[in-house]
Amino acid sequence: DAENIYNSLRKRQIKVSRATVYRTIDVLVKNNLVRRLNLGDGRSRFENKIGIEHHDHIVCLDCRKIVEFMDETIEKMQIRIAKEQGFEIVRHVHQLFGRCLDEKCPNK
Repeated sequence: DAENIYNSLRKRQIKVSRATVYRTIDVLVKNNLVRRLNLGDGRSRFENKIGIEHHDHIVCLDCRKIVEFMDETIEKMQIRIAKEQGFEIVRHVHQLFGRCLDEKCPNK
């Protein structure tokens, strides 16, 4: 998130204001270089879009672990459903929320 970026810059002794970090992120998002992720917890996270193939996310509700996945069957199903409903998909967000089975999950 933006706060982590700001803190990382400060640790490297790079002098920059929070406002500059937030403005820069906004420019990157508006120019499709970075994607803003809303994972349902009120905080925005960001991921690189440059050279990255389309993918979806599974998010652990306990530890906030995020796993990226791509499933061609799901992609084809979305296109079929959209056509059946009289739509052409321009973009979509597919996020699954659950609880990871990782025994090391700090919130279990």
